[in-house]
Amino acid sequence: MKQPVIIDCDPGTDDAIALFLALNNPNWNILGITITGGNASLSDCVKNALYLLDVTNNSHIPVIPGASKAIVREFRYGYDYHGLNGMGLNTDGYEPDFKVDAISFISSQIEKSIDPVKIIALGPLTNIANTFKQNQDLLTNIDEIIVMGGGFGKGNITPYSEFNFYNDPEAASFVLNLNIDITLITLNSLENVFLNREQCKLLMTESLYGKATDIILTKWFEFRGELSNKGYEPCDVIAVAVATIPDICEYQYGSVIISCTSDEHAGESDLIIGQGKIRHAINVNLNRFIKLIRDSFSN
Repeated sequence: MKQPVIIDCDPGTDDAIALFLALNNPNWNILGITITGGNASLSDCVKNALYLLDVTNNSHIPVIPGASKAIVREFRYGYDYHGLNGMGLNTDGYEPDFKVDAISFISSQIEKSIDPVKIIALGPLTNIANTFKQNQDLLTNIDEIIVMGGGFGKGNITPYSEFNFYNDPEAASFVLNLNIDITLITLNSLENVFLNREQCKLLMTESLYGKATDIILTKWFEFRGELSNKGYEPCDVIAVAVATIPDICEYQYGSVIISCTSDEHAGESDLIIGQGKIRHAINVNLNRFIKLIRDSFSN
């Protein structure tokens, strides 16, 4: 049996490559892709997801719109990092369908799944928090939640806070305190995991996934210009890689405290090692990571 998976994301250039890696996993059954605002507006993120599925012949997978704002605040978008429409591409031909909402979809899929569902959350945790706020009984049929978010002693949207947790710290705090297996990928997990242009070219194979990666990353490097000299930081791709091959990294175990202030400390995170069951990924093997994607995109 294939592992049932729901991906909650806010595409986003790194979400795009992460989705490609997940979609091409032969051991996963992608039940659907739920969307939250974050890297771009909800509408732009939905259009981006529809585009990504279209160009890889995966349009049969449903894309379900979710949160357009955080639980108690508005999202701060990342167009300055990701470019036009959040992915650097014109996706105006793709129209969102708002007939089903993310909370209803996630709930129904978990309820009817024979096997426990794995959730991979790559954006603000608003959809996930709102789902389990309504019905925590669903947790009994969850395999684990993979979360990309947070940073201990560092930030990328303020000096203190990582983008996803900053955008909805209340949601992040709620989810990370659920009584369930959670694997957390933070900015600390990504230390020294930057892909330069030559390493990115290794991912640009002749498959549909490789060709789409070529378009997206080429646009990103052009858009960022000199700001891209440090390399491409594949935050969300690491999360899917860890979900695919758990021993691609090492782990710390503990609990996480998240600041829910309204200033630049919103989303600031502290890891209390040894006092909790959250599994925090560290020391990602860069060579295995690149090989995983290249092998996947060569199929």
